[in-house]
Amino acid sequence: TAVALAERLHRVLAAVLADPGTRLSEIDVVGPEERRRLLTEWNGAPAPEPGAESDLFAHRMIEEQASRNPDAPAVVHGGTSVTYAELNRRANRLARHLIARGAGPEDRVAVLLPRSVDLVVALLAVWKAGAAYVPVDPAYPAERIAYLLADAAPRVVLDGPVDTRAYADGDVTDAERTAALVPAHPAYVIHTSGSTGRPKGVVVEHRALAAYLRYLRTAYPGIPGTSTVHSSVAFDLTVTALYGQLVSGGCVRLAELDEDAAQEAPDFLKATPSHLELLASLPEQASPGACLVLGGEALHGRALQAWRERHPDTWVVNAYGPTESTVNCCDHRLPPGAPLPPGPVPIGRPFPGVRAYVLDGRLRPAPTGTTGELHIGGTQLARGYLDRPALTAARFIADPFGPPGSRLYRTGDLARWRSDGLLEFAGRADGQVKVRGHRIELGEIEGVLRERPDVVRAAAAVHGSGPEDGDRRLIGYVVPAPGAAVDPEEVRRDAARLLPAPLVPAAVLVLDALPLTPNGKLDRAALPAPDFTGAARGGAPRTAREELLCELFAEVLEVPTVGADDSFFDLGGHSLLVVRLAGRLRAACGVRVTIRDLLDAPTPAALARRTAAGEAGTADPLAPLLRLRGGTGTPLFCIHPAAGTGWVYTGLLRFLAPGRPVYALQAPGLGTPEHAAGTPDDVVKDYLARIREVCPDGPYALLGWSVGGLIAHMLAVRLREEGAEVPLLALLDAYPRTAEDAGDDQDADEAAALRALAASLGQELAPDGTLAGPADVEVASLVRVYREMSRVYADPVLGRFDGDAVLFRAAADKPDGSPYTPELWRPHLAGRLDVHAVDCDHGGMTRPAALAAIGPELDRRLAALADAAHTHDETDHRGGIR
Repeated sequence: TAVALAERLHRVLAAVLADPGTRLSEIDVVGPEERRRLLTEWNGAPAPEPGAESDLFAHRMIEEQASRNPDAPAVVHGGTSVTYAELNRRANRLARHLIARGAGPEDRVAVLLPRSVDLVVALLAVWKAGAAYVPVDPAYPAERIAYLLADAAPRVVLDGPVDTRAYADGDVTDAERTAALVPAHPAYVIHTSGSTGRPKGVVVEHRALAAYLRYLRTAYPGIPGTSTVHSSVAFDLTVTALYGQLVSGGCVRLAELDEDAAQEAPDFLKATPSHLELLASLPEQASPGACLVLGGEALHGRALQAWRERHPDTWVVNAYGPTESTVNCCDHRLPPGAPLPPGPVPIGRPFPGVRAYVLDGRLRPAPTGTTGELHIGGTQLARGYLDRPALTAARFIADPFGPPGSRLYRTGDLARWRSDGLLEFAGRADGQVKVRGHRIELGEIEGVLRERPDVVRAAAAVHGSGPEDGDRRLIGYVVPAPGAAVDPEEVRRDAARLLPAPLVPAAVLVLDALPLTPNGKLDRAALPAPDFTGAARGGAPRTAREELLCELFAEVLEVPTVGADDSFFDLGGHSLLVVRLAGRLRAACGVRVTIRDLLDAPTPAALARRTAAGEAGTADPLAPLLRLRGGTGTPLFCIHPAAGTGWVYTGLLRFLAPGRPVYALQAPGLGTPEHAAGTPDDVVKDYLARIREVCPDGPYALLGWSVGGLIAHMLAVRLREEGAEVPLLALLDAYPRTAEDAGDDQDADEAAALRALAASLGQELAPDGTLAGPADVEVASLVRVYREMSRVYADPVLGRFDGDAVLFRAAADKPDGSPYTPELWRPHLAGRLDVHAVDCDHGGMTRPAALAAIGPELDRRLAALADAAHTHDETDHRGGIR
C-alpha cells in the first residue's frame, strides 16, 4: 500500500512541477474504479456494490426517480408545480449553461434566489454540472451578501432567470463536465457563524451527503410522501425535507410555516424545537401526519408534550448534528405511544457509518454518565472549512480509535452516555450558542460591534429562560472609546446592516468596562441582564424642585437614583407607575399631574418647569387623540380597549426607538358624556379622521388591544380601500366574535362591568369613585364607555384586510379548547398572520411583563418599515398636543 501511494504521489508531483497551473482533478492518478473504491473507503464506508454508483450522488438518486416516476409531482410553490421529468430536464439545461461558463468539480456556484421552483432547479443543476452550490439568502443584509460572495469566490453567481432553451435536456455525463465527478468532490458550502467575527464556509462532499440521504430513505416514516420546506436553503435544516423527499419520490412544498401553507397536512416536516409553539398556534394541517423531525437545538419533554398530545399518531425524532457532520448524525426516535422523558430528550445513537465518542480533555473516553466533549467520526464528516486550513486542522483531528487516516470532528458540544446506551446533550463547551435553532458564534457578533470606531471592547451573551421555553435573547455589550458617546440604538441598527436577523442583538448595553475573571478573561456569566431601570444618567438636579422630583421618580421606579434629564419612560415607567407618581406628587406638594403632563415633560427637569409655571394638570388627559411621544417617521397609532383609555400603552415607549412617534386613540365619550359612538362604521370614520389629521398620507402602523384590535382591523380595511399603505397591523389578544360570545349579557350589572374594567385597565378604583390614575376618570364615564363599546362591537361586520398581521396572544388564559384561536382571523386576512404567545392573561397585555415581550418585536417590525421611501417622512410629530 505504501509503495502504491508513493507512486501516486510521484505522479501528482510530476504533473504539478511540469505545469503549476494543473488542477488536481485533471491528474489521472488512478483509474475510475480504483478511484471510486479509495474515495468511499477513506472514511470507513464500505465500497459500493456494482451498479450502485447512483447512490453516491444525490442528483443521480433524483435522476432515478425521474426515470421511474416522470409524471409524479416533485416540487410545488404557490401555484407552480413541476413533475420529476420537468425538474430533471430544466436542471440538465441549466447545468450545461453552467458548464459553458466553466463551472465544474471543485468550483463553486453561488445561488442567490428566493424560495421558488427555480431555486430547486438551480441547486440540482449545480450538482449536475459537478460544482458545489453556495446558498446565499437574498434577505441577508447587503454587506453580508457581499462578504459571502467574496469568501466563496464562486465561478458563477445565479441570481436571476437564465435562458437555457439552446441546451439539451438529457442527463449530463462526465464527458461533458470540465473533469470527472467523484464522491469526494464538494456538493455544497454552507456558511455558519464564526468565532473570529467572520462566517466560515463548511465544505460538504457528495459522499457525506449521499450517506445521509441513504439513511433518510429508510429511517423515517413519511419521507416518500409530502414535505413542507419552510426554512432558507442557507440553513442546512432545509437539506432533510428537500432532498430526503426528492431522492425518495416524494413531493416537496415550498412554503412559509403559517396558516396559508396549511391547506393539507404534510407527511413529513423538519423544524426546530422553537417551532413547536408556532405549530401549536397554527391549524392542525400545518403539522405532519407521519413524522416530525426536530433538530438544531436542545429538545425538552415539557416543550414537546402539548404538541404530542394533539398528534399521538405521529412519529417524533430528536435529531442531532452540526453542519460539519452533514446535517444530522444521531437521532432518538419516539414512535406513537412512546413515553416522553420529563427532562431533556436524548439525542440517541449515531447513524450507520457514524462514530460518536464522548471524550475528556486528554481525548480519553469518558465513563458512562460522565460529561465530556462529543466527537464525531465516520462517513458523514465534511471536508473542512473553505480556505481555512488552520481552523480545519484545529476542529478536524486525527481519530485515535478509527481506521488509519480517519478523522474526528470536535463538536464543542458536551454530552454523556446514559446507562441505556443513549447519548444525552449537555450544553456547549465554548462560546457558541443556539437561539431558535440558529447556531451562533458570539465572537461573530462581538467582531461586528468592535468594528465601530467609538467602541474599544465588546461582548455578547444570551439572556432569558432555558432552552425548553424558547425565550432566549441575544444581548450586545460595548465599552466606549475614551471621550466617545455611544448610542446603543445606533449600534444595534448598524449591526442589523451587517448581520442576518438571528444574529442581531435584541438590545445593546453600554458598560464602563467588561467583567473579567481572576485570570483576566471575559466573565460572560457576569454580564448584566438587560435592565432599563438602572442608575441615573441625566445629570444632577439643579433646583430644589428638580431634586424632589428626582427622588420621587427614583422611589416610584425603584432605582437607586434618577438624573434631572432622565426620561421616566426610558427608565421603565408605564401607566401603572404613572398612577403611583401622580399620587406621590399630590401627597408631597399638592401638585396634580396627568398622563399628558408626563408625556410632554417626562424628565424631572422638564416636569419641574411645567409645575413651576402652573401648567401641570391643565392639559386634557381624555382627548380623543393622545400624543404619547413625538418624533419623525411613521407613527404608531394605538387603539383603546373597551374601557376607552389610550394611556395604557405608555409602557410601550421604553421598547420603541426614541424617534418613533406614538399616538393613542381614546373613546370620545370619556371626556364628553353626551357623545354617542353610533355604529362601528361611525366609529371608524371618526377615528380615521383623527388619524388623517396627524398623518394625512400614510403609511399607517396600527395596534389594538381587545376591542381595539377589531377597530384597528376595520381601520386597516378602510385605509386600504382608500389606497393607503398599512404595513403593520398588530393585534393584542383580539379576536372576532365567537359563538360563545353570543350569550353574553351586554346589560350586565355595574359590578360585573367594573370587574371587566379592572381587567382591561390593570388599575384600581379609588374609594371616592374615581380611577386611581393620572386621568382622574369618573367611574360612571368608564362604565358608560365600556358598555357602549361592548354594544357597538357586539357583532361587528369585519371586512378582509389584504395585508399581513401579527397577533400577540395571551397564553395564560387560553387552555386547550379555548374558542379564542388565531384561526378566527382567517376569513378576515388575505395575508399571513404571525402569532406570538405572551405569558399573561387577557387583562395583563399592557402590563410591564407582557410589554417586555411585545415591545421589542413591535420595534423590530417598525424599524423594518421603509420610512425613507414615503413622503410622510417629512412630517414632524414633535409639535403641540393634538
